[in-house]
Amino acid sequence: MKNFLLCLCLTMPFAVLAQVDARLEYIKKHKVFAIEEMERTGVPASIKLGQAILESNAGQSTLAVQANNHFGIKCGNDWDGKSYFKEDDDRDRDGNLIKSCFRRYKDVEDCYEDHSDFLRDPRKHNRYGFLFRLDQKDYKSWAYGLQSAGYAISDSYAESLIRVIEAYKLFEFDQMTGGEVPPPISNRRSVGRINDVKVVLAKEGETIEDVARIYRLATEKLIEYNDRGYTRSDKLKQNTRVFIQKKQKRWHGRAKFHFVRDNQTMFDIAQQYGIRLEKLLDGNKMDAGEEPANGEQVRLRGFFWKKGPKPRLRPANDPTKPATSPNTTNPRPATPTSPNDNGRLTPDGVELFEIGEGEVKNDKDKAGQPAGNKPATTGTPFPSDPNTGGTAKPTDPNVKPHIPPPVTRPNPPARPAGQGVFHTIVKGDTLFNISRRYGTTVARIKELNNMTDDNIKIGQSLR
Repeated sequence: MKNFLLCLCLTMPFAVLAQVDARLEYIKKHKVFAIEEMERTGVPASIKLGQAILESNAGQSTLAVQANNHFGIKCGNDWDGKSYFKEDDDRDRDGNLIKSCFRRYKDVEDCYEDHSDFLRDPRKHNRYGFLFRLDQKDYKSWAYGLQSAGYAISDSYAESLIRVIEAYKLFEFDQMTGGEVPPPISNRRSVGRINDVKVVLAKEGETIEDVARIYRLATEKLIEYNDRGYTRSDKLKQNTRVFIQKKQKRWHGRAKFHFVRDNQTMFDIAQQYGIRLEKLLDGNKMDAGEEPANGEQVRLRGFFWKKGPKPRLRPANDPTKPATSPNTTNPRPATPTSPNDNGRLTPDGVELFEIGEGEVKNDKDKAGQPAGNKPATTGTPFPSDPNTGGTAKPTDPNVKPHIPPPVTRPNPPARPAGQGVFHTIVKGDTLFNISRRYGTTVARIKELNNMTDDNIKIGQSLR
């Protein structure tokens, strides 16, 4: 690198050298964000840094300085965050240049994350989905792919991006990791994904420090990844979920709501879906320490994120409510995964199956209540009749209620041998949207099912 800089100094004018210095400083400052996002989403770090340098003039553009927007991402119809307006390439019906709406971010890290999510958005699959089938280290194919997908209007965008990547050897970052999840040095265990975030299941009696030591992470960073819901000295229960990467801002699966049961806390729900607690609270208009009542629906994502009504809260004097918030130094431990959880181990105990949506109702549920917990049609539900197991009206205790015969359900379709989570193909399914639904990857699905291509058929059962 020193020889490289010496050569530049001898051959370049001062203005160009100033630009080189700015770009080198930018790379030094933001490379960690790029590598972390590569690990989280699969967008090459070289592409991430190269695009940011071009789009933001190495962080010096007005959009970058005023709005922390380093990728020139416009608002779009689904943006519900803050905005920044400036002239770009949008025109009115008369052809006059008008101000365009750009996304404004709290900080640069948020911008880097949103850029990845922008490319990974299932609604943009037809436009950018093919990129994630490319080799992560093939920066040239990614550059030309972004240009062909219309990320920028310039016909030379790919060449410009490749020149920046090669001039500063950004491709070397595609071979690196952020130092966050290296192979464990001992006590090797399964690593799964929830909401596209890496997670491990703790062993009985382990502490957060034990997990941090195994994965060579700073304990404080691991505590932060898990919303400060565990302290250094907490003895974790068997199969407690511990995220070893930063969680997502919202749920990327199919379900839009979670129905609260068993006195779940917002921290429990955040751990179940791989969502940051502060974002889950914010999206539901709740303050730290507030907990939802049983049967309430908690928003996970979608059009009504931050816009729907606040969930009904658990009474402050409810004895089932934890005495402290998960953000305090004496938190309520997260509910561990049960034996029926989607996160299961293979017989050799080496790999955790990709964890899907968990116990949620689908979008077709019009009642707005969790299964098995529907309210009575009028007033308070009747008490249980100990003689029949059914219910009896308090006004007529001698009359036994009619108990309907059990419902005969059809046998489920045959599934491939072995344990795991299965999905039956329906019309409209693709490997990509299935991978997003279950928080896994297309490559992983193909590997589990010994597939050599992307062809799937209606009625087919995939592991």
